[in-house]
Amino acid sequence: MRKRRQAAKREAVPLASVRPWKPARPKGEVRAAIVSLLLDRDGPRCHWCRRPLGSDVSIEHLRPLSRGGGNDLDNLALAHRGCNK
Repeated sequence: MRKRRQAAKREAVPLASVRPWKPARPKGEVRAAIVSLLLDRDGPRCHWCRRPLGSDVSIEHLRPLSRGGGNDLDNLALAHRGCNK
């Protein structure tokens, strides 16, 4: 019994030292599908400056992940790379 408790204590890791899991960025076909859905929904304009989108398109979070936003389509928009900085 005593050995089990000691083993459990050694395996415990403080939560502060565990990095949160980050999902990978969408690539290839998945990214293209997301861009296509956002273009259909919002049109071909930057969400922030409303100018037409060119080749410098990025997928932006309306509410940042760090502030409780998610990766669902309702929280994503297309923007110029420089407009969301």
